[in-house]
Amino acid sequence: MTPPARLRACVLAFALAAGMAAPAFAQKGINGNELHTLSAQELGATIADYRQLGVKWVRFDFDWSVIEPTAGRFAFERYDQVIDKLAQAEIQVLGLIAYTPSWANGGRPGKYHPPQNPARFAQFAARLAGRYANKGVHAWEIWNEPNLGQFWGNAPDAAAYTALLKLTYTAIKKADPKAFVVSAGLAQPATTATSVDSLTFLTAMYRNGAQGYFDALGNHPYTSPRIPGEWMAYNWRKMSATSPSVLSIMKQYGDANKKIWITEFGAPTGGKSPWGTVISEAQQATMVERTLAEAAAVPWAGPVFWYNYRDFCPYKPDADSECFYGLTRVDGSRKPAFEKFRTSP
Repeated sequence: MTPPARLRACVLAFALAAGMAAPAFAQKGINGNELHTLSAQELGATIADYRQLGVKWVRFDFDWSVIEPTAGRFAFERYDQVIDKLAQAEIQVLGLIAYTPSWANGGRPGKYHPPQNPARFAQFAARLAGRYANKGVHAWEIWNEPNLGQFWGNAPDAAAYTALLKLTYTAIKKADPKAFVVSAGLAQPATTATSVDSLTFLTAMYRNGAQGYFDALGNHPYTSPRIPGEWMAYNWRKMSATSPSVLSIMKQYGDANKKIWITEFGAPTGGKSPWGTVISEAQQATMVERTLAEAAAVPWAGPVFWYNYRDFCPYKPDADSECFYGLTRVDGSRKPAFEKFRTSP
């Protein structure tokens, strides 16, 4: 057998020996962080496509800096509209709570800084949980990629993030006892002056008391140009098949029964990337198919949230590759990956 086949065979053998039921296919999710910016017509068309794709979950940003730009003044209307439309379509929401208005981050430029007072963030999260529980929103992800300096004021700090997580988890559960809390999806950088490897960061979270303060672990195991199932798809493999792995660390700290929610995964089909992640549209289609199949084959994977539904920019060879992760192009035309996503269980 090839190494990936051996890995899958070992997982299946372990599951059967342990008396586990055959795992169900992963629930298909998609990132919809731009939904609150769309017109009513655009929102309706996008959600119609979500339904055609078989999307069961949408990961949607509740950006504190947008909702409460001035302390005590809230702008919920566009968010309410999105949640109402998703509820009508019977699509579940994973609410990503993240980012900080300047009044709460010490006046620093930009929103990608932790709050000076984590209790204020927790208070905001509780307000969200209480407001949207009666609309069927019970799943919340706490921050985005805090081990990457880009999203934590250029100075990732597992202890500080864990303190934020603990306060926020407690506040959300008080506001909505049915709530399900996912820890921040972890990025996959090497450890540098402004980033921390995900396994190192996760271990530090546990050492600072994270166990008991999340219901599932968030992860962003991007592998492009490699495809999950390939032996060289390291970020995917290190969830379960490296030593240590995400799962081995979770087991070490008593969280073996929690699932990993893959809250971002995808690949760009154009533009320039300093990391060599750009692939062809045909390769992206294969990646969609293999990713969903690989996640469905293991008992530890929760929903997989594809990043992204639509390209952000018209195609230009020298544009940032971040523009081109969509299943559709910016004009709405469908890439081959759209059909592969639609037909995957």
